[in-house]
Amino acid sequence: MKAFDAISDKGARYDVGIYADLPDNTDPSSMLKGTDPGHTFLTMTKTGVDGKSISLSFGFYPKKGPKSLGFKSVPSIIVNNGNSGYEHEYNASLVMNNISENQFKALTTTAVQLSNRGYDLNDFNCTHYALGVMN
Repeated sequence: MKAFDAISDKGARYDVGIYADLPDNTDPSSMLKGTDPGHTFLTMTKTGVDGKSISLSFGFYPKKGPKSLGFKSVPSIIVNNGNSGYEHEYNASLVMNNISENQFKALTTTAVQLSNRGYDLNDFNCTHYALGVMN
């Protein structure tokens, strides 16, 4: 989140989006395809008055990957979902453009705080995380 400090707050524009990837694109009612439960992630963007911008796309994952996808809390990790050429696909999104500086800072603070929680497919997964940040 410190990357956003590279752009001045004065006159900056702030945007945030929440993105959802279905586990099975051919069956939207499916909750799981193999070991893939789908994914929800966030993209936050800060644009300066000079037009330069920084965007971070990130998601909440179990630290040890799909093998830890039981219904118990395991250590979590935040992963970059926006590496150029490796962007995470999504099927649905909601983008809020031009939010206030205070809202954006509250989002960044909450994103960091919630990233310290354990990942639990049933009780606190990537969707719970992203909605917790947005709310």
